[in-house]
Amino acid sequence: MIKLDESSKEFKELKNEWLEEVKTINSKNKLDRFVKKVMTGYEHDYGTYVHAVSVCTKAFIRYYGSQMTGFQASFLMWDIIRNTFGKQDKLGLQLVEYECVLFPQLLYRLTVQFDDETHQKVIELAKKYLDEEKIASKEVREHWEKLASGWLPECVSLKRNNKSPKA
Repeated sequence: MIKLDESSKEFKELKNEWLEEVKTINSKNKLDRFVKKVMTGYEHDYGTYVHAVSVCTKAFIRYYGSQMTGFQASFLMWDIIRNTFGKQDKLGLQLVEYECVLFPQLLYRLTVQFDDETHQKVIELAKKYLDEEKIASKEVREHWEKLASGWLPECVSLKRNNKSPKA
């Protein structure tokens, strides 16, 4: 079995070979052989293992995802982020694509906007933290108190939904 070293030139070349091979996967049999080869055909180190999992994920998406809609692809990405990497944020998650700054029609994507429901969740969560978290610093407790009163920091704007009364 070949022992891999993430910092070696040979591994970088092998990884590029794997990525090229992913592009050719067009059958379940090819997918199965590829995953078996990448995951069990080498002795991985701490770093190469992560690359192997990543390239196998790409192979699965290449084979199973060819008919995926944009909605399904987005669901898959967020499902992996939440359930594989444990990002179970109580309020929601956002992916920021900084290149949006280059296109005026996409600038809205760089701002954080809470709808009324999320704002209410922030208020409730801040109140819960004030009640339950006894070792928070004075600065953090003061911040929670302001949030619990309905205040939002400058970096967050409130987007009223149609159900809420006009402010």
